Amino acid sequence: MNKGLWCGAAALVLGVGLCLGAGCQTREQTLLRTGTINSTVVLQSDDKYQELSRQYFQERIKASTEVQKLVEKHSNEEGVLSDRSVYEKLLKIQNEVESKWQKKTADYINAKMRSMQSAAEKVAADHKLDLVLIDSNDVPTVEYGAHDVTAQVMGSMPGFAGSSEAPAPEATASPAPTASATPQSK
Repeated sequence: MNKGLWCGAAALVLGVGLCLGAGCQTREQTLLRTGTINSTVVLQSDDKYQELSRQYFQERIKASTEVQKLVEKHSNEEGVLSDRSVYEKLLKIQNEVESKWQKKTADYINAKMRSMQSAAEKVAADHKLDLVLIDSNDVPTVEYGAHDVTAQVMGSMPGFAGSSEAPAPEATASPAPTASATPQSK
């Protein structure tokens, strides 16, 4: 037998032996008690989020009206802007609105996420959850096997839903199902 074939056969035997040996060992199944928070629901249910959205759209409409007036004033008969400085002014108006609201949105979301994290820690301890994941309808984190604790987290967030004086009442606790750390079929 040539040396290459001998090495290949030895590697194959070793690989098969390792696979069979690994299959013979008993594996202890690890269970994780998991929960999820639908962050989209939390953010969109907040009165402050609704107010920020309203302000943003009002400002966008105001900027759009300003842009429309500039375009009408400085366009030729075909509706084309011939003056580069007007075009640059239009971009400046748009960029100012967008950068202002990107910062406001980021500040709001960061503050809300910190509040959500604190509330999730409390809910996880109350429900004896090992792990709480952020989930949303747009970008699902968990396909199956986790307990949605969105309502409990919202109930644990101080001043939620417009009440800065008192936190919302606690949602009733329901037992969290366990999710296996090993793959399951749907």
